[in-house]
Amino acid sequence: MNNGFSLQDTLAVIQEKRNEACIRRMRERMEEGESFAEIFRENCPRAVRVYFEGFSRYADFTDSLAIALHIVRQEKERREQLQKGLFYPCALLASVGIGVRLFSLFILPSLLSLMKEFSAETASYEMLMHAMNGMFALLVIMLSAGGIAVVYLQDPKRLCRFYEELDRRIPDSLLSCHVSEQFCRFYLECVRRGIPTRRSLDILKTMAAKPLVAYTAASMDALLMAGRGMESALAEAPAESRLKHFFRIAMYAEESTVMLEGYLNMVSIRTARRIALFSRAVRLVCYGLIAVMLVCVYGMLMMPVTMIQNI
Repeated sequence: MNNGFSLQDTLAVIQEKRNEACIRRMRERMEEGESFAEIFRENCPRAVRVYFEGFSRYADFTDSLAIALHIVRQEKERREQLQKGLFYPCALLASVGIGVRLFSLFILPSLLSLMKEFSAETASYEMLMHAMNGMFALLVIMLSAGGIAVVYLQDPKRLCRFYEELDRRIPDSLLSCHVSEQFCRFYLECVRRGIPTRRSLDILKTMAAKPLVAYTAASMDALLMAGRGMESALAEAPAESRLKHFFRIAMYAEESTVMLEGYLNMVSIRTARRIALFSRAVRLVCYGLIAVMLVCVYGMLMMPVTMIQNI
């Protein structure tokens, strides 16, 4: 359609055996006078629909679809970046955690029994076993608490209240940075298409699939409706301080999109650095635990030999 094809021609071009029935139903509904935007919304994939639905209320069909597809591609690239960077350290951490647990459950008690038969001092090794068991119990508690929190925060109202309290107590938290990035990404698409600020906020307020983005937009819109200026609304909105700084500059720049794109580029670089830092920290912890287990096993196995040599 961006290349001048009509809607009917576009449907004819993309029609194939697997979507023939769907396109036929769409054409029948169009002949009955229904809006194609509404027909498309009901038939498009959910990943696209959650964004297309909000933008289609204020922009034409082609712009709404282009925005939705662009956002879906960006989110896919973002997920792939996170999965690629976090898969190895998370897999390593899980493997070492399981290894430590098995070591403390089966191997270490057997070695302690062997040492006791030789009347060797075992207090330090018993302390190590209790420490490993305690670490595993703490990990289970943390994972359980995280799972409970995820389930509890599935409700958008609870999630928004939690985010508001977190932003008040811990400004620029990881969650705040993540929400600010998403908000900027959506807002940038509106700016690129010349949608005014108030209408852009109205669009973002309808993003049911992104409740924290909708909450941020609603907070800014409420401040503007109360008579606050844009700078004042930005200062009080629940968002990362760096985003507020970039927004203030963008307000007076000739090309505000350049500043917002600059913020997203900065976020991408920062995310890559954080992933690298997390990966290094996990590797150090895991290699340290492996070294402790090897030294422990070596020392416990060599102790009886040393005692026999001294007899």
